[in-house]
Amino acid sequence: ASGQWQTSNEIVTEDMSAIEFAPLIRELLNRDYKGLAVNVTGDPSGNQRSQADKNTPFQILKAAGVSASPAATNDPDIRQGTVIRHFQRMTMAGEPGYIISPACKYLRRAYMGGYKFRLLQVAGDVRYNLEPEKNIYSHVCEADQYGFLGAGEGQVIVGVDNSAPLDYSRMNQRAVSHAR
Repeated sequence: ASGQWQTSNEIVTEDMSAIEFAPLIRELLNRDYKGLAVNVTGDPSGNQRSQADKNTPFQILKAAGVSASPAATNDPDIRQGTVIRHFQRMTMAGEPGYIISPACKYLRRAYMGGYKFRLLQVAGDVRYNLEPEKNIYSHVCEADQYGFLGAGEGQVIVGVDNSAPLDYSRMNQRAVSHAR
C-alpha cells in the first residue's frame, strides 16, 4: 500500500533445465505464497521451442502448475530502468522504494557490484559494453527486472503516463525473484 517494492525470496541455479527448475518454483510458491495469485514473468525468449521436445520453458512451467508468461519486452533500457527507478525513490512514508531481503544473497550481491558492464578500451573515452557481463549475477538481476515488467512497471519507463501514480495492486504478484 505504501508503494514500496520488496523482494523476499530468490531461487538461483546454474546450468539447470526448465524441467528441473519448474518444481523448485512450484515448491517455493506452495510453501511461502499459498493462496496468493502469483504469475512468474520471464524473458520473452522463453517462448522459443526446444529442438529436443518442442516445448517452451513457459509450457514446461505451466505443466508444473506454475502460472508464467513472457514479459512484454526484453529491451535492457526498459528492464533496468524499472528497477533503477525504485532504487532512486522514497515512499511517502520516507522509506526506500525498493528493499531486498537479506535472504536474497545473490540478488543483493548482484546489485552491490556483481551485475556489471565491461569497460571498453577506447582511446580518450570511458565507455562500457551495452550488455552486462553474463554470470550468475546478471541472470538473477535480469529475472528481477522481468518481475518488475510483469507487474506493469515498464509502462512508466516508456512514458505511458509518467505523472500518474503507480498501481500497486499487482504488488503481490511479483513475490518471487528467480533466475536459471
